[in-house]
Amino acid sequence: MIAELVEANQSERRSCLVILADRDKVDMDDEIRRRIPDTGKTRVIFRSGSPLQRGDLELVSPDTAKAIMVLPPVGSDGDVDVIKVLLLLNSRVWRGARPHVVAAVQSSENLAAARLAAGESALVVDVDDIAVRLIVQSHRQSGLSTVFNELLSFVGNEIYPWTEPLLAGSSYGEALNAFELGVPIGLHREDGQVLVNPPMDTVIGRDDQLLMVAEDDLLIKVAAERPTIVRSAIATADVLSPLPDRTLMIGWNPRAAEIVSLLDRLVRPGSVVDVAAPHRPREDMSGQLENLTIGYKHCDPVRRSSLESRCTRCSPISSTPTGRRSTSSRLRVISCRARRPTSPP
Repeated sequence: MIAELVEANQSERRSCLVILADRDKVDMDDEIRRRIPDTGKTRVIFRSGSPLQRGDLELVSPDTAKAIMVLPPVGSDGDVDVIKVLLLLNSRVWRGARPHVVAAVQSSENLAAARLAAGESALVVDVDDIAVRLIVQSHRQSGLSTVFNELLSFVGNEIYPWTEPLLAGSSYGEALNAFELGVPIGLHREDGQVLVNPPMDTVIGRDDQLLMVAEDDLLIKVAAERPTIVRSAIATADVLSPLPDRTLMIGWNPRAAEIVSLLDRLVRPGSVVDVAAPHRPREDMSGQLENLTIGYKHCDPVRRSSLESRCTRCSPISSTPTGRRSTSSRLRVISCRARRPTSPP
């Protein structure tokens, strides 16, 4: 995360990143310097203290921050610490406007409590849910992971909110060809609503922001003249009917059930997920799925002979709803569950 912030601040004249953690200051500094020897224009400062203590929190001067990030510490109770820190920040008396607060929780079950503690103006990110959605979407569309990596990192092109008064009252379709550098992909409405690729006749309000893909926000530039569009060169691709598919999932971990549940909403009826793992999943999802059938085969993912001999022939543990055979095959590899089940596979 520090590396991404350093990259994001390359266009800034100067920036400062202050880190407060309940660890030795010298150890934190040595670890970061070893992994990120060059921080560019970003000055990184470390402070040793507990974010759960109001006195220690004041060591990093929250009033002078542009934004505050609250991350869960390592451990099973990390989300509890995040909620406590958010309560401290929300109850604090600020000398000026409160900085933008962004926090992350590891478990979706703690999201509601974290948002309540953070207040309406803060943003709480459900890391578990985002990870599951990225995995499933990348699994469904080949090459999508490369697109995510390009847009969500600060190397290459990123997504920026952009205010352009000249386009107020114009349609979104007209805005698509209005820039020399930068590509609009959506709108951020004044009321907070986000529209990705809205209808072409959507009117841009005076206080709306365009969501732009650009190498840097300093490079976004309105075109002096609109380009000529050769409409005869625009072709529409043939629409292929979606078919049931078969997915081989190697490994099983606490996120796997959510992955299967989300995948069930995206696939055609008659699709199959074959789970190849050292132990049979504890979760019984047979009555929760509408389009998927789950199969299981005992397999040791770290042994090539086991993968080749067993993981390619998984047997279903329940009947296919429609009886149709899958015609599209996919592969998904996830890490195995660390703890062993109480019952043998």
